Amino acid sequence: MILVTLLSLGLATAQAGILDIRGGVGLSSANLDDFDEQAKNSTGSSIDANDFQTYNADIFINLPGLPIGFGIRHEWLNLNEGSGGSDVDLEATNLSLLVDLRIIDSDRFYLGPIVAIGHPSAKVDFDSGNASIDDDIDGDEVSYAAALEAGVYLGFFLIGAEAGYQNVEFEAKEGGTSADFDATGFYGKAMVGLTFF
Repeated sequence: MILVTLLSLGLATAQAGILDIRGGVGLSSANLDDFDEQAKNSTGSSIDANDFQTYNADIFINLPGLPIGFGIRHEWLNLNEGSGGSDVDLEATNLSLLVDLRIIDSDRFYLGPIVAIGHPSAKVDFDSGNASIDDDIDGDEVSYAAALEAGVYLGFFLIGAEAGYQNVEFEAKEGGTSADFDATGFYGKAMVGLTFF
């Protein structure tokens, strides 16, 4: 009963603000074929990794009177996998510029496409027998993403979700060893936050 009362109160006072501050958690596709091949050559064991755990923090501006907004996202992509003497630990970050178009844009609900362009960097620690990489790297190219986002405002709170496709690629090198890895593919996020003004 208390939960219903709080939700009713939140819906009654729901109003989108100009400034949204939100945090999220999700999963992103991971392609570690190069690391997997080197692990098989060195130890005979494969590294089975299909996704990154992702976390993000956004600052987003909703332009008053327009269904367009823009913002900045700092995203962390983490992966730690090991098998048969082969280990890979990837800690990547991606700083992105966001722009959205809210096809449905009310005081209580929004829905529409969002795009992002960013600059990724990563810390890679890979060890597999006679092949190893311990390197700080920058992405060779900018990252990009296109997705569909939706959210609900409950008073000053917001609950949202985002799902789409992104391209984030790296190449790690050390000595005679090099390997590509990427987070290119489908991703999803669940987000919570606050709205102001």
